[in-house]
Amino acid sequence: MQATSSHPDVLVTAFQGSGGRRTVILLNRSTQEQKITVKWPGAAFRYLETASPREENSVISVGSAGQIEAVVAPGSIVTLTNVELGKVK
Repeated sequence: MQATSSHPDVLVTAFQGSGGRRTVILLNRSTQEQKITVKWPGAAFRYLETASPREENSVISVGSAGQIEAVVAPGSIVTLTNVELGKVK
């Protein structure tokens, strides 16, 4: 799956699996938080996980279809997915 970022310090990759499973992973390597918008027509994200050097990992439920906005803190990794996190499928 091809994914691009309009900000040079936000790295992004995306994965598409069978049964409509979709995941986007963002890494903010800048020293400033970045407000991002993920646009993926037909994707419906259910979970947002943040991994940060400043706080414990957290997962929240989100409800989005096709587009979602999030803030990615400096040095953080954000995972958006419709696959239940922590479970092997």
